[in-house]
Amino acid sequence: MSGPDHPNVAFALNNLGSLYLRRKEPARAVTFYSKVRAIRRAQLALYELFIKRARSFIVKMCATLGTLLDARDYGDVTGS
Repeated sequence: MSGPDHPNVAFALNNLGSLYLRRKEPARAVTFYSKVRAIRRAQLALYELFIKRARSFIVKMCATLGTLLDARDYGDVTGS
């Protein structure tokens, strides 16, 4: 992930929001915090997709190896 959605951008925008909040300019702070929220939500959605795929792979491997009980520890035993 790079560009305007990079986690470092969110970190910097958060700092700017904090600066404006300390300067008693909440309207400007909200602008930055809103951008941070959007970046972090997009990151979360991406990570959730990666986690879902990894979980699916683990479940399929456990089922293939005959360890269905272990697969249940990782969620849906159908792999979806």
